[in-house]
Amino acid sequence: MTGRRKLALGIGIAILLSYAVAIIGFVSYGLPALRLLGKPEALQAVRGLQESRVAFVLGISSEFAIVALVLGHLVHAARTRQLSGSERVFWVAALLIGNFVALPFFWYLQVWRPAVLAPARAVSDEQRFAAFLQRRSQQKMGGPPTTRGTA
Repeated sequence: MTGRRKLALGIGIAILLSYAVAIIGFVSYGLPALRLLGKPEALQAVRGLQESRVAFVLGISSEFAIVALVLGHLVHAARTRQLSGSERVFWVAALLIGNFVALPFFWYLQVWRPAVLAPARAVSDEQRFAAFLQRRSQQKMGGPPTTRGTA
């Protein structure tokens, strides 16, 4: 995936999640505050917006976009070779259960910055164990001592 696509995906996630948080915040805090303040004209404008087709289309399309983003990231988590088995299970479960919270973290850690994190995962446990056994057998056979960890 190119850098522009990664950036566009991140911007899309940010826009959709901020829209969802704004709607939840407005419904949770804005409407009760307007009722308490006794602003009938503001409440009438809000009711007009709620009844309009624009708000309905925007809400439904944002929900479909969020579902599509989560499904796309689930497919990416299932297919990527950068994740070990346990990491893959963790990310799939996190995206399924807590998708609003996990989606930006997954995008940042696994889509935007995989090259930075990849060197730590470049060597598998089996490869490390095989290298350990090889060093150990060389030491037993009188081979050259390895200088691990010294500069």
